Amino acid sequence: ETAMKGFACGATQTTHLFDAMNALHHRKPGVVGASFDSGAYAELICDGIHIHPSVVRIAFKLFGEKLILISDSVRCAGMPEGRYDLGGQAITVKDGKATLADGTIAGSSIHLLQAVANAVSFGIDPADAVTAATLTPAQAIGMDADIGSLAVGKRADMLLLDRQFNLATTIINGKAIHHEA
Repeated sequence: ETAMKGFACGATQTTHLFDAMNALHHRKPGVVGASFDSGAYAELICDGIHIHPSVVRIAFKLFGEKLILISDSVRCAGMPEGRYDLGGQAITVKDGKATLADGTIAGSSIHLLQAVANAVSFGIDPADAVTAATLTPAQAIGMDADIGSLAVGKRADMLLLDRQFNLATTIINGKAIHHEA
């Protein structure tokens, strides 16, 4: 009921769907149910740690074109395993999982491109995974006329990837700035 009141007052998006919120229950659907019923956009951490791959598949089916892939990355994203700082708190990254000293998940150690690759490895259609990381977030913030897809008149910002979703080239404003040999 509280979430539905928030959506009625103008909220349009759910942050970190399923993560650290009450589970979807058949009598108490919680934020997940309210997000679905309201037609809200829903952000999903796709690191394979915060959300189980089966739940990622469920979320894509449930939210479809309203699902936004996010990384929830902290400053250790893309770095090797080890100890890092998170706002004055020590975090440890081991087996890709970033935790505080007490074992609490401290965010994610992936970048958004890894979230897309993870979604595909979990069985999500590549086009749907890419859309959830590009066009859908642009639509959610009202910027889809300028960014989020390739079209005449939009910014020429894009990543060129190989079939395994490894970065080959980054293009910003139509200029290549990164290329792997």
